[in-house]
Amino acid sequence: MLEKFLTRYRVTDRLPAEPADAAAGPVPEAVGELFAALSGASVEHGLYRVHTPRTAAAANAVCGRLLRGFEQRMYCFGFDWLGRNLAVDLATGEPADPHVVLVEPGAGELMESGIGLHPFHDEVLVTDTSPLAADFFDQWRATQPGFERLAFDECVGYKVPLFLGGEDEVHNLERVPYDVYWDLCVQLRTGTRRMTPGTTIGRIVVDEEG
Repeated sequence: MLEKFLTRYRVTDRLPAEPADAAAGPVPEAVGELFAALSGASVEHGLYRVHTPRTAAAANAVCGRLLRGFEQRMYCFGFDWLGRNLAVDLATGEPADPHVVLVEPGAGELMESGIGLHPFHDEVLVTDTSPLAADFFDQWRATQPGFERLAFDECVGYKVPLFLGGEDEVHNLERVPYDVYWDLCVQLRTGTRRMTPGTTIGRIVVDEEG
C-alpha cells in the first residue's frame, strides 16, 4: 500500500515522531501500515493529513459525540483540509482492508464509500482527487495571498455549517483550529436535533475558554 499514492502526492510536512502513549489506545491492525509509513504527515500543504495514534483517539472521541456507536466499530486514520475525518469501518470489507467512511462536521453526516483502505489510497486518490475536494481547496487557496500550508491542527471550516443553511462556497469558508471547529459543529448539530423543524437560530456563541 501507498506506493502509487506517494508517487501522486507529496508529503510537505510531518510532525515529530510521538512516543508510545497507552492512553491513545490500540491501533487497529488494518491501519498499522498506514500509520507506520505516514503517521503525522501532511500531504500537499494540508490537503490531506494522516492521524497519529493520539490525534486519532481524539478524533474517534469527537466523532463518537456526533454519531452514536461510532467508536464501537470505526477508527479515524486521517482528515482533509475541510476538517472531514476519514475512518475505517471495521465491520465492513475484509479484516485487513476495511471500508473507508467520511465524517463531515460541517454537514453533521457520515458518508460510506464501499471502498477498502488500500484501494482508496493506491487507486481512487491516484486517479481522482475529488474525495479530498482538491479543486475546492485550490479555489480557496486562490483567495489567500501568501498561503503556504495548513498547520496540522488547522482546517478550513464553514462559517455557517451546511446543516444550518450555510452555502458550500468559498466565501463561507474560514481558516480555524481543527479541534475548535469540530467541537462547535458537534455542539450545534446535537443541539439542532432537539429543535422543531423551522426553528430560527438567532445567535452562535463560541466559548473561547473551552
